[in-house]
Amino acid sequence: MGTPEINNFQEYKFAKQIMEMRDERITTYTYHVDRNGRRHFICKSIGYGLPYSTQLTNPKQFQNGLGEAANTLPQREPNGLYMPNNVDATWVLCADGAGGVEPVYSEPKLFVSPVPIDSLAGR
Repeated sequence: MGTPEINNFQEYKFAKQIMEMRDERITTYTYHVDRNGRRHFICKSIGYGLPYSTQLTNPKQFQNGLGEAANTLPQREPNGLYMPNNVDATWVLCADGAGGVEPVYSEPKLFVSPVPIDSLAGR
């Protein structure tokens, strides 16, 4: 028995590569996924969207009048952000057609891809 012997750390490398690729300004395509699994094109976008409640600063504070470390606080992600545990709302930067981008707020489930896809797939 015992613990698995991990030698190549491929999943770690994949996670690192994905985070590094997300850090690049890349064109993506954003779709809404309806209840029937059909995708509907929303916009040509930049990046992969950001959960609505993502924060730049730690959302929790250590509160102990004695200054003792009684609790641990959430740590920020390698990208410097404090990501939510669970949220459906998303901000997406949609291309405005004039060379700029506009933030679009969405509460339905989104599908963001680095390549265009058939927006009616899944029928």
